[in-house]
Amino acid sequence: MSSAPAISVVIPTGSVDGDLTTQLRAVLAQEGTAPFEVIVSLNTADPAARRALDACLAGLADPRVRSIDSSQVRGAAHARNAGARAALGDLLAFCDADDIVRAGWLANITAALDGPTARFDAVSGLCVDFSDEGDVPKWLPPPPRDALPTFLGVPYLLSGNLAVKRAVFEMVGGFDETLTRCEDIALSWQLLRKDVPIGFEPSAILDYRIRPSVSKMLRQHYYYGIGMSEVLIRHGRPGEDGSAGAGTLLRPNNSKGGLRSPVAVLRKVAIAAGRLVGMVRERRRKHR
Repeated sequence: MSSAPAISVVIPTGSVDGDLTTQLRAVLAQEGTAPFEVIVSLNTADPAARRALDACLAGLADPRVRSIDSSQVRGAAHARNAGARAALGDLLAFCDADDIVRAGWLANITAALDGPTARFDAVSGLCVDFSDEGDVPKWLPPPPRDALPTFLGVPYLLSGNLAVKRAVFEMVGGFDETLTRCEDIALSWQLLRKDVPIGFEPSAILDYRIRPSVSKMLRQHYYYGIGMSEVLIRHGRPGEDGSAGAGTLLRPNNSKGGLRSPVAVLRKVAIAAGRLVGMVRERRRKHR
């Protein structure tokens, strides 16, 4: 790169396959932005994954992309934080290895932070799942298309489609690596407590992949439930003093647009079970 990049795109990954290559090509094809770099944060010590990533980057032959080793601590939160620490840009953008950003994603999401129409210090774009094209069953409620998602009435950013000013990201310590899941909720709520403006940019569009089987989807949402309880107990909701009480911990999210099907019911049960397990674990942890 001839000049220092203004934007750093961080992509965490625990494996290397064709999906990562597809995502990297989509990111590197972004136009209309300030100079940017791409950091692949490899969150596994598997030598085969390292060789596969080296081959992938050699095949791309693009000086804007580089990789770092974040295998010291397993988890997407650590991988993203490690990527952010290695970044050179003042604006950080995050996307996941198995998704695909659409044309204009990077220009639109960073314009919301740094440009004539900038209104936010952290922003998420629109996520459209591949099931919209009929590739996989519709097991999940569709994400909102005109606002950030909310948890218990409080908005939060999505770690897989996110841009944030580096200064505010560092101010709150980045993603909480101690959480089982939902580190994006914790980050968002920390920013809200600091009166950092967060927002939604519908023109920054990303296609994401949902889990390809019911069992994997239920497992994923069970862990989401655990993370939700951890966030509520350790961080509490913005505007409230202290951690959440039992009533809040077990209160359903009641997000709009939920699907009515046996699998959708099982998904809610998995989340509820995870929230209960997370609550019990946190209570035990506090009394050790």
